[in-house]
Amino acid sequence: MRTHSNSKKNIAQLMSYYYLATPVFLLIELVLGGNVRVVIPGDSHAFLYIYLAVCFAAGIFLRNKPSLMSLFGLVESIVNIALLILNIYLPVVMLGGQLEGESGPLLTYADILHFIIVGTVLLAAFYSNSLFRNVGRF
Repeated sequence: MRTHSNSKKNIAQLMSYYYLATPVFLLIELVLGGNVRVVIPGDSHAFLYIYLAVCFAAGIFLRNKPSLMSLFGLVESIVNIALLILNIYLPVVMLGGQLEGESGPLLTYADILHFIIVGTVLLAAFYSNSLFRNVGRF
């Protein structure tokens, strides 16, 4: 019989694999040129590499700590979605001064894929985290 703690450990294990796969996501981004794992507004590659290194390190150091892994996944996903929203919002704001100019698409398929991946991790982290499991129950 599966208990809730086994389910929590399984989700944390999947999240650990997700963070350990960060170099694969980086390789996909470098080869295909899209943003699959994280979108850093602007062209700051240093922040991107630091962000990915922190995620990879979390996958290594938190893989045997399900509560901390789900908490890290929750915080990282919130930051990641905030960066994605900022990446979509900034070009919209910049369009105000470019009434006559041509611009590319504001939302690409890579952005949608990125949102689906990050949203899935955010939901898994939220529902597996013991801090939020009993919220709303009396």
